[in-house]
Amino acid sequence: LLARIQETSYSVPRFVPSQRVTGGQLQEWMYYIRMFEGKSYEVYCRAPKTGDMEHNNWDGTLESPILPGEQVILDVNILAQDEEYCVVEEVEVSPSHQRLGYSADFSGGEQYSIRILDLETNELVEDGSIC
Repeated sequence: LLARIQETSYSVPRFVPSQRVTGGQLQEWMYYIRMFEGKSYEVYCRAPKTGDMEHNNWDGTLESPILPGEQVILDVNILAQDEEYCVVEEVEVSPSHQRLGYSADFSGGEQYSIRILDLETNELVEDGSIC
């Protein structure tokens, strides 16, 4: 059965409207999830939205980006690295596209903690601010 499953794959990129202005221009992003053969968890990614989003040159390898300018914003494989149990749910980007919120359960007891990640510094935000 496992032989029929394509382990290295990705979700259809989805556009998330932006309210952030960078250098006087609106920065727009496409968000998607990647899965890699031999890995247990998803990798959340984004790429800048460009005029030519229909043509995808992905060659099916781990190293090849799905879209030009791809950024990994949350690798659950790394998050779960030293944990016996890990479930990540409700991954959402802020309206400004500067922060990523997600809930994580590391106990298996369905007790989720909410985490806010600053996408520019890749550090958890202490104040829990979403914007």
